[in-house]
Amino acid sequence: MDQIEGRALPNVWALHNLRGSPFFQEALQSGEGAQHPIDLFVGRVVQLRRHLAVIGSAGTPGGSSRQVISGRPGVGKSSLAQAVKARAAEHGYLSSPEAVALGHEDDTDAVAVRILDYLYQAIMARGRAKVEHESAVEDVRQFIRVFRVNNLSGGLSIGMPLIGTAGASAGRVKTFITPAAVRPAVVVGELMRGIMEVARAKLSAPGVVIHVNNLENITDERAESAARVLRDLRDPCLLAGGFHWLLVGTTQAIRSVAGAAEQVRTVFNFAPELEPLTAEELIHLLTRRYRALRADAKRPARAPVADVAVVTLYRVFHGDLRGTLAALDSASHELLGYAGDSPRAPLTFDDLRSVLPGLYAERVRSLLSPEAGDSLKTIAVTLRKSRMESFSRRDAQEWLSVGQATASRLVSELASNGFAIESGKERTEGAKRPTSRYALTGAARLAFGDF
Repeated sequence: MDQIEGRALPNVWALHNLRGSPFFQEALQSGEGAQHPIDLFVGRVVQLRRHLAVIGSAGTPGGSSRQVISGRPGVGKSSLAQAVKARAAEHGYLSSPEAVALGHEDDTDAVAVRILDYLYQAIMARGRAKVEHESAVEDVRQFIRVFRVNNLSGGLSIGMPLIGTAGASAGRVKTFITPAAVRPAVVVGELMRGIMEVARAKLSAPGVVIHVNNLENITDERAESAARVLRDLRDPCLLAGGFHWLLVGTTQAIRSVAGAAEQVRTVFNFAPELEPLTAEELIHLLTRRYRALRADAKRPARAPVADVAVVTLYRVFHGDLRGTLAALDSASHELLGYAGDSPRAPLTFDDLRSVLPGLYAERVRSLLSPEAGDSLKTIAVTLRKSRMESFSRRDAQEWLSVGQATASRLVSELASNGFAIESGKERTEGAKRPTSRYALTGAARLAFGDF
């Protein structure tokens, strides 16, 4: 086995005076010690102002708001939500860095507990010493502990102290509900009101911004359960005074979940779909990252990849920022120090093209079944020859010469593994519902040399 000499493992980024990869894909976060601080946020000025204006215009102390942040996968939705929370925090609003997850397999009770956990983390982060002994905070802490210890998923219920009178004082009267018959979804509203009273009385907070995420790859078939969760939480949570909700997900998932029921659809503010960053904004974003990640602050950082190569790859991914960054990170680890005339020379697009198809072809083999991998290749070739931008499940059925159920399963496998994305809807004669259309992602295009 080869020996790696020296005390530290090699760092390919050191050649460019960088501490680590500038191509990280995680959402930016606020708070002390954040690995990827919100200070690196770039662009979205109009959208940021719009979301903050909705929160600020809701009225306090009893006002509330509900907004969506939608767009294609990887476009930067979660980072925008983090920026909204960070700016709102400057004006006293509470929030937690981690989002409340909402998936198609979650029931109302599980999401209710996540909401309470989010609120608990938010209020403790702002003023632990001032609030940790408050009765309402202790109620929520005990509730979360009991729920987790008993692993009460699937709609079970528990016995717990239930607030009997309003107020944030430690002397409130409580009633212990027995037998174990209190579902989280039943008491979440009362517990939220208790937390809000403490936040206002002890921390002078005008409200709490709650970030709900994970609506990324929910298909129409699986969106109904998530939509039911939102509908069930509408009155106790979404309309509760002082809370401001940011529901983040792909455009199609938001429509399927938040737009499914009139009770939910009518209370949300649907902002325009988030557009991809421009090429100039992308380069500005990376320049900010290079500067922040300098290993030696006295020396400038060097761009690991030439700007023109970054922009060209970004176009291959059709504005998918996360996908572009992942490809840049993978190629850089393969090539930095080896490609070009000099070890410190920035990589060109030809350099990227020399390794990315092989890397993404291997990803296809690793993530997809052989049948789905062959199907992806057939779809990619057919789209290229026909010069079509997208395909439906019916198209896949015809091109693959398979039955309807098989075509549906294969397309779902491509979408769930990041090789196809729902790009829109079309109405077909005789169909009860609009038909989804899909486009291949940058990962699929790279795997088959379609760039």
